[in-house]
Amino acid sequence: MATILIATMDSTDYATLAAEIEGEGYDVLWASDGQEAVELTLEHRPAIAFIDSSLALFNGFEVAEILRGDPEVPRDMPLLLFSDEAVEPHRFDAVGFTAQFHKTHSHESVRELLSALAYQAG
Repeated sequence: MATILIATMDSTDYATLAAEIEGEGYDVLWASDGQEAVELTLEHRPAIAFIDSSLALFNGFEVAEILRGDPEVPRDMPLLLFSDEAVEPHRFDAVGFTAQFHKTHSHESVRELLSALAYQAG
């Protein structure tokens, strides 16, 4: 199965989302800061990246902007802002996030997201 990146400094948020994703049969990578998120994305080419807005070194918005500006990263790779905070639409779109995925979510929303990803890839 595909690999999915979770970029967050919060080990509890990571563990919860990783368990849900792994339960659906995907491999998971963890980046605990923005620089690591960029490096792991370039090295492993995940199918999707969940990027927390409050990362160290590069915040989530900077990570998205760096990845969208890199010709090695596919333009259609989903970058999801992993946050419960409201974000101004122009800021969200300007850096290239695909959508927002809330930290407080149901397992069903993870399943639906991964099903849609598998459908698009297939």
